[in-house]
Amino acid sequence: MQSLPKRKMPRWLWVILGIVVFCCLAGVVVFILMNTVYAPQCAPPPCLEDENFTLVCPPGAWCVHGCSMVCATKTPGPSCTIIKCSEGQIAACAQTDCPNNCGFACVTVTPYKPTFTPNPPIIMCTAPACKAGEVYYCGGDCPGGCGTTCATPTPGK
Repeated sequence: MQSLPKRKMPRWLWVILGIVVFCCLAGVVVFILMNTVYAPQCAPPPCLEDENFTLVCPPGAWCVHGCSMVCATKTPGPSCTIIKCSEGQIAACAQTDCPNNCGFACVTVTPYKPTFTPNPPIIMCTAPACKAGEVYYCGGDCPGGCGTTCATPTPGK
């Protein structure tokens, strides 16, 4: 199988590629400078002194560095007080989030009592390796294999 001959990229194409890369980098630098060092600094409107107003960015506006911000009347949300629960109960948030203390409910606290089931320890023993012609022998009670030995069977008994 023949391979294709390697071609060099023409010099004029390298020059164009270099100009494109340079312009992209210059654009990034200008963007960073315009949004940090040379960014306009706007004074916020005087509504901040009044607790009934708040600063908002109007829909469709680009509010960078405080510019284009306007004063808006605060719309108070619901405000709730945490409920008082009877003895043995606590106030818990019945939802994922309870903003302004709204959504709490009384719940009964059931203490966790673990149950203990005593189990005697299980003893496990490994019987010895018996030689050829020997068998395992237990001369009485061998719990978990403990006490098992090797024995040579006696013929006729």
